[in-house]
Amino acid sequence: MLGSKFLRPDLYNVNAVDKSFDVNYIKNESCNVPLLFFCQPSTIGIKKDNKVYQNYNVVVDNFFLTTKLNVIVDGKHGTSKMILIDLVKCLYVEYDKRKHVLNSLSMDFTFTRLSRAFFTPNFAKQFDLAIQNWPDILKIAQLHYVKECGAHSEKLAPMTWNYCSMSAKGSFTDFHIDFGSTCVWVSMIFDQKTWWLIPPTSYNIRMFEEYSKDYSCEKQFLGCLVEDCCRITLTAGQSFYLPAGWIHAVLTNEDSLMIGGNFLTVASLETHIKIVESERRLRVESDYKYPYFTELMWYTIAEAVKEISGLNFTNRVIYKSSQFGSSCQYKQLNTYFEKYKTKMQFIMPFLKNNDIETEMKNGSYYKP
Repeated sequence: MLGSKFLRPDLYNVNAVDKSFDVNYIKNESCNVPLLFFCQPSTIGIKKDNKVYQNYNVVVDNFFLTTKLNVIVDGKHGTSKMILIDLVKCLYVEYDKRKHVLNSLSMDFTFTRLSRAFFTPNFAKQFDLAIQNWPDILKIAQLHYVKECGAHSEKLAPMTWNYCSMSAKGSFTDFHIDFGSTCVWVSMIFDQKTWWLIPPTSYNIRMFEEYSKDYSCEKQFLGCLVEDCCRITLTAGQSFYLPAGWIHAVLTNEDSLMIGGNFLTVASLETHIKIVESERRLRVESDYKYPYFTELMWYTIAEAVKEISGLNFTNRVIYKSSQFGSSCQYKQLNTYFEKYKTKMQFIMPFLKNNDIETEMKNGSYYKP
């Protein structure tokens, strides 16, 4: 795992400190190559400044302490429920005195104050199909189902934009492909993690599927079985872009805090669909799949048709499921937007049309 065999700088690119990032990287052929950012996170829009964080206080100060989290305990399959304050207390215990190795990977902070400290990078927002093609009206309707703590009782949109990972030293996430073969962006807030990366060739995917079916404790390290595998260590202040379909494992070297998100892109559609087929073969549970993948593909097709022909697909079911319709009165809409005024600020970065509130109120949004 730690040998020089996996030092393969030819398998990823580096964006130097003094080099600006061209977002076209995400839509060109190079989008299939991982990219390590040495520049400040603020340069690519992840942070508004270069403030340094060295502990979990930024999470504690911007989350409800009773928020329920899914936590991996001692690397075992599946997760256990734990509230945030208990997790933080465990992470502040001296390493040698801990009873368990805890790893919380998917704390969604989209609708929390933490989203005012850390942001989805500009390149992800520009190419994310859920931002560009998913109906904005459903994103706005989502506000009705968001609790005060930032959790949601129902999901009306594929919200995979902002995640926070709090991981104890020694945490290891075995080889996997992120749901729907989404592209991944991450940024290390403090300390470090080591990643093993495997390109999604047909052979490597086949080997990964066989590896995933093997539940024995003594199975061989996947990096030794595939055609190519590289290792990188991501340290505080560095960010990383992992293209669609890349197989990866992650070791937490020290107690760490990392933020990240997932998104689908037009440039990687072939890979997205190939990995979704792999998920079906592996019988991946729905909770671990990209939400509304098929529906998002149809909305993407509809946007392409509109761009080419000018024909606009109007799904009347949307209005019913979103509580809004062409007969919805201005007073009702005004009351809704006033009620969710604060939460509206959280969803604004993920709307394609920033004038949708005005258009809904004057009725122009509902016209073909």
